[in-house]
Amino acid sequence: MECCVVINDVVRRHKELETYLEKRELGTAAKRLIDFQRDFDADDAHLGQVTSLNYALTDLADDADARPETITRITQRTLDLMRQISPVEEIERRDRDREEEVLEDVAQLKREVHEKMRPHATQKVSDFAFVGRGITKAYKSRRVKFSLQPVDVTLRLGEITAVVGENGNGKTTLLKIIAGLHAADSGTLSYPLIAPDSDPIDWYAVKQGIAWISQELPKWHGNVLDNLRFSAAIHGVESEKNVNYVDMIIARLGLYKYSNATWKELSGGYKMRFSLAKALIRKPKLLVIDEPLANLDVNAQITFLDDLRHFAQSPRHPMAVILSSQHLHEVERIADNILFLQQGNPIYNGSVEDFGVTRAENIYEIACETPYDLLTTAVTNHDNQWQLEKNGYNYTIRTPAVISRNDVLQFIINNNIALTYFRDISKSTRKLFRRNDHA
Repeated sequence: MECCVVINDVVRRHKELETYLEKRELGTAAKRLIDFQRDFDADDAHLGQVTSLNYALTDLADDADARPETITRITQRTLDLMRQISPVEEIERRDRDREEEVLEDVAQLKREVHEKMRPHATQKVSDFAFVGRGITKAYKSRRVKFSLQPVDVTLRLGEITAVVGENGNGKTTLLKIIAGLHAADSGTLSYPLIAPDSDPIDWYAVKQGIAWISQELPKWHGNVLDNLRFSAAIHGVESEKNVNYVDMIIARLGLYKYSNATWKELSGGYKMRFSLAKALIRKPKLLVIDEPLANLDVNAQITFLDDLRHFAQSPRHPMAVILSSQHLHEVERIADNILFLQQGNPIYNGSVEDFGVTRAENIYEIACETPYDLLTTAVTNHDNQWQLEKNGYNYTIRTPAVISRNDVLQFIINNNIALTYFRDISKSTRKLFRRNDHA
C-alpha cells in the first residue's frame, strides 16, 4: 500500500509539472523539477542534468523575448528527463487496462525501486523527530520575570508546526529548548528518530540531525558558493557530488545569481535563503526556525513558506519543521499544527483543522471608511446578537456561528459601508489576540 502511495505521488507530480510547462509557468516548473529530482532520483544520477535544466527554465521565465521554439525544446527536454528519473507514469499508462499486471508492476517496483527512493520507510525508528512533555523554563531577574508553563510538543516527519503569539511569550525559548540550545527546567525531551534509545540524550547525535536557523542570522565570510560547498564537505558530501549537490540547492532556492555574493551584498531575504540552503545541505530530520518571515516582503514570505512545505513533505528526505512567527495568516496556510503561547501558557495546542471547530460564534475583522458611530448604529439595528468592537484602525464583528461571511458581506453592501478590508478569522488563531477566546 505504501508503495502504491509513492507511485501515485510520482504520477501526480509528473502531471503537475507538465501542467506548469504547458501554461508556460517556467519559473515554478524549474523549482518543481528540482523537487522531483530530490524526491525520486534514487542515486542522484541525474542531478547535474536537472540543475542545468533548472537554469535554462529560470532564464526563459525571465526572458520576455524568448523564442517559442526554444521554450518548446527545453520543455521537451524537461519531460524526457523526468521520465528517465522515474518511468512510473509510463508503466501506469501502458498497463492502464490491465489491473493485475499493474499490481504486479507495483510489487516489482517495490522490490527494485522503493527501498532506494525511500530508505527511511524500512529503516526508520519512528516518525517522531521530537517528543516533549511538560516542558518548562523560568527566567528570574530584577528586570525580567518570565516562565514558560508546561508545554507538550510532538513533531513528526512531513509536518509543520507553527508557534505563534505576541512577543515575549516564550516562542524563542521553546524553540531553543527543542534545538538543544537551552536546557529545560523540567519536563522530558526525546528525539526518537534522531537519537533512539538515548538515555541520557546523546546531544552530539541530536545536533547532527537538527538544523537551527535563528532570527538574527550569523555573519559569515567569503561568498555564497564557497560557504555552501564547505558546509556540504564537513557533512560528508565530497568531490563531484559536492559540486552537483550544492549547485542543485543554489538553483532550487534561486541563489544562482548570487553565488559569488558576500554577506554584505545580500538582502535580508536572500540571507534567509542562504541559511535555508545551508540547513538543507545537512538533510536534517528536524528543522527549527525562529521568525523566518521577519525580514521578508510579502511575496518572499509566500515563496519561502511554499518552499518549506515542499521540503517538509519530500518522500526521500522528509523533515519535521517547527517555526515561530507573527505572520499568522501566512503560516496557518501551510502549517499542520499550531501552538499559541500567551504569557508562557499554551492557549491552543493542536491541528490547524481542529481550531475553532466547536466555536459558538464567528468573528470577522474589517476596516472601513464609515465613521464608528454610524457603523455601530447599523450593526445594532441589524441584529442585537451581533457585537462590534474597535481595535485600532480595524473593527471586529462577532456573530452567532450560523452567520456566514456571505451574510456579513451582504449586510455591508445593504448598509453602504465603505469597506477597505475584510477577513474571516473564526478559525484563525488571530482571534486569540483579541481576547482570551477559546477554540
